[in-house]
Amino acid sequence: VMGRDRVNLNLTPPSGELVSCEAVARSIRRVVRLRVENFKAIGVQPTLVAILANENDAAALKYVRRTALTCEEDGIRFRLVRVPRESVWGAVREASEDR
Repeated sequence: VMGRDRVNLNLTPPSGELVSCEAVARSIRRVVRLRVENFKAIGVQPTLVAILANENDAAALKYVRRTALTCEEDGIRFRLVRVPRESVWGAVREASEDR
């Protein structure tokens, strides 16, 4: 079933034509949702691990919240790992090894 959900996202409009970012995002998210469902059908739960090393950054916190919401909407598990800056690479390695 994998691969049948391919969508031609022709992102090169004729010169001077306005491109709707929202339309492009909707197309991409449709493909993501299909792939998530394909993975779930074979017993795999897609997961995004976000590593936050700067909790004092309001923009970073807003980005994390929005990403978590988008993951939830698309059926992707979201896990936030909060670490001090000096521990980021260790957290990345640990998240990469987590199955």
